[in-house]
Amino acid sequence: MQKLFPHPYLSATLLLTWVLLMNSIGPGAVLMGGFLGVVIPLLTAPYWPEHAAMKHPLRLVAYIGLVLGDVVVSSIQVAAIILFKPLRGPPEKDLHLMLDYALSFAISCFALALLLTLWRLATAPTIPDRILAVDTMVVNVIALIVLYSLMRGHALNFEAAMLFSMTGFVSTVAFCKYLLRRSIIE
Repeated sequence: MQKLFPHPYLSATLLLTWVLLMNSIGPGAVLMGGFLGVVIPLLTAPYWPEHAAMKHPLRLVAYIGLVLGDVVVSSIQVAAIILFKPLRGPPEKDLHLMLDYALSFAISCFALALLLTLWRLATAPTIPDRILAVDTMVVNVIALIVLYSLMRGHALNFEAAMLFSMTGFVSTVAFCKYLLRRSIIE
């Protein structure tokens, strides 16, 4: 049993985390969580140090109590700040201005990245490097479309970004398949 579950607490944690992430206790989620709970500890077992025994288990209980107490106290403090702090005026103007600056900066960064990947496309020594540059350009264009949509408030551009991402993914796979097999359709 020790060979199948070298770290049983890690296995249980992985199973629980997967079930919580999937928000389901269905057989598929439990089966996948169990699979991850068995495979990941088996693959990482050689890299773990020797098992350490817990000398004082009551200290763990005290530490958990301390953490839970701090969470409750901080939640009460945040609620008091939100409920009883007087308003100073409209904070929306500062937030919108800061958001506009952040979006403009992000668009500038992605535009520069797009230009640099275009340069890489032109100077790449091999075809796989060029395929990687085209794929990176697709990611940068998708980011630019989404950021521009956020800046202008247009929801239609998000659909364009989704279509562009699917087209970019399919073209990258087709290029790679052609390089490997010299054929796209089998």
